[in-house]
Amino acid sequence: MKQIALVTGSSRGIGKEIARELVQSGFQVVLHASKASKDLESTEFEFKKLDHRTSSIVFDVSDGAAVERACKDIFKSIGRVDVLINNAGIARDKTLVNMSDDDWDSVMKVNLYGPFFITKNVLPAMIENNYGRIINISSIAAERGAYGKTNYAAAKSGLIGFTKSLALETGRYNVTANVICPGLIDTEMSRAIPEKYVQKAIEQISLRRVGRTEEIASLVSFLASEKSSYITGAVLDVNGGWL
Repeated sequence: MKQIALVTGSSRGIGKEIARELVQSGFQVVLHASKASKDLESTEFEFKKLDHRTSSIVFDVSDGAAVERACKDIFKSIGRVDVLINNAGIARDKTLVNMSDDDWDSVMKVNLYGPFFITKNVLPAMIENNYGRIINISSIAAERGAYGKTNYAAAKSGLIGFTKSLALETGRYNVTANVICPGLIDTEMSRAIPEKYVQKAIEQISLRRVGRTEEIASLVSFLASEKSSYITGAVLDVNGGWL
């Protein structure tokens, strides 16, 4: 029986590559986006060629009621979620003195409340099944800070504490919870960064290059597998030696 993985924010970027890796590794994947889009449609079409059971769902991770409805729909149509990857995230970068309440709240709601809402809805079934893998995608900003990202860094730091505490609660049920902190990865978000800042960052990275989405996805695939059964509560850096 194939294990079922829900990957939030998987219509493009890191999330899409995570979903691709999981499909290729034999998981049945549920794709997700916050709204219907050509990106989600084309990703689902592409991955259905690899596994016809690939499906997608649209909901706002920051809306607790919408998350609850969506999870009920998933359980009704598919039956369960064995692996949850909380990847969906947004950035609203501004220095703190220029940051509005909405800039702060929107990032918190998506990046921190989102994982809380989704995990709370899928965890009871994992506990009942005595099996689960929860993998949260944080950021290097959670560990070292980042200029203009007080909201983002705070939310992603919170995700680390959330994961570590969750691991303590779920280990007895054979449910693991781990968090990955990517560094500078080649995505649409990072491509929007002015080149001079990218080059300045690369000078601080031991491997002297930007990371690839596949390098995040391969670690997620490992953590989602039986091979990672004795790893929980871990914070795993994938940053090329950006210390």
